[in-house]
Amino acid sequence: MKTATAKIPCLPLRILCLPGRDFGGNPYLKFFCESLERAGMFVVKTHAPQAKYFRFDVLHLHWPEFDVTLRPFYVAMVRVPTILTYMILTKLLRKKIVWTVHDVTPARVRHPRLLRLHLFCVRVLVDAYVFMNPSSEAEFKRIFPRTKKKRISNIITAAPSESARAAIGWCKLPARRLPR
Repeated sequence: MKTATAKIPCLPLRILCLPGRDFGGNPYLKFFCESLERAGMFVVKTHAPQAKYFRFDVLHLHWPEFDVTLRPFYVAMVRVPTILTYMILTKLLRKKIVWTVHDVTPARVRHPRLLRLHLFCVRVLVDAYVFMNPSSEAEFKRIFPRTKKKRISNIITAAPSESARAAIGWCKLPARRLPR
């Protein structure tokens, strides 16, 4: 006698990538978002209502230091609390935050105290890190030893398969409609 196991279908992960694929003509983000879509995930547009109303499963950050290093101080003083508030609301809504660490330490340091405070808050709120290579991961762990407790991945394993999504609790029941 065969026992039938009910397979729960997984809806695609909805990922909000900040900055979005149209950031400053950077081809990396475009290719990154396209590879997530090829892996079966849905990439939420940055300025879409889904982003504004937190209709995503994962907030994926790239270069969070840019809000401090590329802006004048008075603009950074408004942007940093706004972004951190958005991240705190994301956590309160029980969504995951992932940071792809491109630069272990920012190449350009502008407003150093604000930058240190901002990146400390980001590291506290982040659930997982993705590194571009093992040496940057080792350097990051050396500089920030408390981050060893968080889930860490390299770029090769950044896009989880369906079984991996189910194992870490990112499998969604088909109760919600897929975005159009």
